[in-house]
Amino acid sequence: MDDVLLLLLKRNAHVAPLRISTTEIGRMLNMSQQNASRRLVELEKEEKILRKEGKLLITKKGMEEILQIYGELQDIFDKKAKRLEFSGEIVEGLGEGRYYVQRYGTKIKEKLGYEPYPGTLNIKLDAASLLKRQLLREMEPIVVEEFEESGRRYGGLFIYKCQVNKYDCAIVIPLRTHHGIDVLEIIARERLKEKLGKGKIHIKLVD
Repeated sequence: MDDVLLLLLKRNAHVAPLRISTTEIGRMLNMSQQNASRRLVELEKEEKILRKEGKLLITKKGMEEILQIYGELQDIFDKKAKRLEFSGEIVEGLGEGRYYVQRYGTKIKEKLGYEPYPGTLNIKLDAASLLKRQLLREMEPIVVEEFEESGRRYGGLFIYKCQVNKYDCAIVIPLRTHHGIDVLEIIARERLKEKLGKGKIHIKLVD
């Protein structure tokens, strides 16, 4: 689901027209004011929101999309599913993955049975996967505790085994991270970026 639409839902724009500026939306979602404005125009063209006297209201069509996603998530909870699937595309990271994977490599090997390639693959989730990303909180992670090395303290990690386009990998979520919730960091035995190529990336949690 579109993250702008989700924000409007959280602010009760499905109940009553909401007065909110594109600057506020941009700040809350970590995007530019121009991008926030563009996204609102797209939602309006798709008839998912209505502008009324300078306020925003989620339409019936917008609520239908929200309820469809809600139904899918409810199915996951009701069936107590242990597998989640995400999709997105590869994006450039902050250049810190190699350093941190090297620092955590031995501890990750203790948990996964292999020392990962020194670097992370960064996947920007699409709108449909963004809401499901929250469900990771309901899953039991593999935990790497924080530790100290050479006088420096390194924060803990949550790890979730997964497959990325059928390659065995793992999602790593540092408890201290610069990434937003729309990006998943992936580690694997080998460098996967070239093997995966361009296009849609599929991520499936596994036991």
